[in-house]
Amino acid sequence: MASCGALLLLSSANAALVERLRLAHSVGSSPQAAYDLCVSGWREQNFGLPIPPPWVLARGDKFTGAGMRIMRVPPFLVECIRDDSVRPERCGGGHLSYGVENPGLAYPVSDHAGRISFESDGDGGTHLTWAVQWTPLPFCGWFVSPATRWIVRACFRWMRDRL
Repeated sequence: MASCGALLLLSSANAALVERLRLAHSVGSSPQAAYDLCVSGWREQNFGLPIPPPWVLARGDKFTGAGMRIMRVPPFLVECIRDDSVRPERCGGGHLSYGVENPGLAYPVSDHAGRISFESDGDGGTHLTWAVQWTPLPFCGWFVSPATRWIVRACFRWMRDRL
């Protein structure tokens, strides 16, 4: 089980089972505004998902969200923002890295990690990219992968539509 501070190390046997999704869109808001909306979406707004707001287990850093841990109920899934997350500065970019702390029972994967990048387009806007990878447990890919894709796309749309 991968923890928030750990790098995901996949054996060559598991590498073939890894699923990936990458979404990208340019928005008119600054990288800082996009990053802040992402942290707020995680912490308070549940990215607009039709489930109860998450339980905040640890608020994390005030600006980067690093160290924030939430539990989504249902399905009792614990997610965290990793310590390598970097809030964009005035003209640069940044990224938010996250992971699932308790894959298995609540979410039948052996690992799940993502990275949301916020890169300046040079005109005050942002190139927003959400990349995620997960490894379904045996015999679970048929429902885990479509559900994961749907959820990540819904969260991405929620962010994009507010920027």
